[in-house]
Amino acid sequence: PNPSSPVLAKTVSIPQQFPFAQLSSSSPLTPGGRPYDVAFALSDSVLNQIMAVQVEGGEFDLEMPITADLLSYASPKFAELTSVQGLHLRISPTLAPVLAGSAGPDGELATILLSHLLVDAISEGGLQARIALDTMDAVRLRGGRRHRARDFPDQIP
Repeated sequence: PNPSSPVLAKTVSIPQQFPFAQLSSSSPLTPGGRPYDVAFALSDSVLNQIMAVQVEGGEFDLEMPITADLLSYASPKFAELTSVQGLHLRISPTLAPVLAGSAGPDGELATILLSHLLVDAISEGGLQARIALDTMDAVRLRGGRRHRARDFPDQIP
C-alpha cells in the first residue's frame, strides 16, 4: 500500500433491486433481446467497497510524464518551464470513486462520480501546480466476440 493514500472511514451504500426476476423467468433476455448464457450481478455498494479498498492501497494513483508545451495550453505559466525539468503529472484520488446507483444519461450501465481527484504538475524544482477535479461519467461495457467450441475446431479432443 501507498503510505500517502487516504484512509477511508466509510463507503457509499446504495439501496438497489436487481433484475433477478428477469433472470429467473422462463425466457430471460438481455436488454438487447438476446438470451443470457450466464448472468452475474454485483451491487453498486459492493463495487463501491472494492474501489475504496483500491484507493486505500494506492492502486488508482498514477504518474505520467508530460511536456511543459502541452500544459501551457491549460495555463500559460507552464510555458516558462524548460523541457529539461522532467515535468510529470501525479494523479491521486482523495476519495473513492462512487457508483451512484443509477443508469447513465443515455441508458449506460451505471453512473460513476469522481470527487476531489488531485492532479499535481511536478518538475525537478518541486510542485508547480495543483488542481482538484470533480467529474461524473457513464460506465459502459462492450462485449467482445462470443466464442464457441466450433470456433476452435483444432482444440476439441
